[in-house]
Amino acid sequence: MASPMATLGVKKIGLLLLTVVVFIVMVKLGFWQLDRGNQKLALEQQLQLRADAAPVAMKDWVFDNNHHAIGTKVSLTIEPLPLNFKVQRVYWDNQTWQGKVGYLVFQPVRVLSGESGSSPNVQKIALIELGFIAAGRDRQALPYVAGVVEQQSMVGRLYRKQENPMSQGLMPEIIESEGGQLQGTASLRVQNLLLESLPRYLSLDMKNTLFPYVIQPVQPLELASEHGNVVSEHLPHPWHPLPMSSKRHFGYAVQWFSMASVLLLLAIWFAFRQVKRPT
Repeated sequence: MASPMATLGVKKIGLLLLTVVVFIVMVKLGFWQLDRGNQKLALEQQLQLRADAAPVAMKDWVFDNNHHAIGTKVSLTIEPLPLNFKVQRVYWDNQTWQGKVGYLVFQPVRVLSGESGSSPNVQKIALIELGFIAAGRDRQALPYVAGVVEQQSMVGRLYRKQENPMSQGLMPEIIESEGGQLQGTASLRVQNLLLESLPRYLSLDMKNTLFPYVIQPVQPLELASEHGNVVSEHLPHPWHPLPMSSKRHFGYAVQWFSMASVLLLLAIWFAFRQVKRPT
């Protein structure tokens, strides 16, 4: 039978190994958050440069899959889609702004100033952000949002939702419009703004391609209500290009390093007491 002293020695060794493993994990997590913070800081600097830059004409802008264009400002001319395009609004569900829960609303429009070198037979369709609106109590009745009803020029900045490995796709719901100017059309409510999955629900074919970024206006658009009246006010446009800022990543790094330091001090204190304890 093992003596009590031998058993106590095994426990101390096990505790020491556990402490070392936890310390290493904490330090690695701290360096990981530090690296993420540096990456986000570089992206924030790029976003600031793009915000200060002059708009690029859409016809001069070339899409590159390997280059993220979030925050790039573009100038273009748009016009509403005819009503034979059944979906006239896209509602991105479960969005928040100033403590309110609601939708970010988008309108698919035709881009008249297309990319250079594009085929004249292919029309570019883009999602224009109309803004945030609070949700009502009835889930089956979407709040009406005024939209673009005639051709106009605009300046906007590009963004798209970052890929989420935990996402479950669009989770689309088609909701018929009742009354007003959009009667006979429908709105599409989605839980995730996955632009690659939207064309089939917008009834786009090979002659209508969807622009790979959402365009958020940086100046008020000329919108019209369901009765055809020009709307002077416009909905808020929350700008969250990054899900988490560099400051939060650096803050998490400090927390992990602090916890690792506390654990190391506790381990040293415990070892010192063991050495000083009389046999």
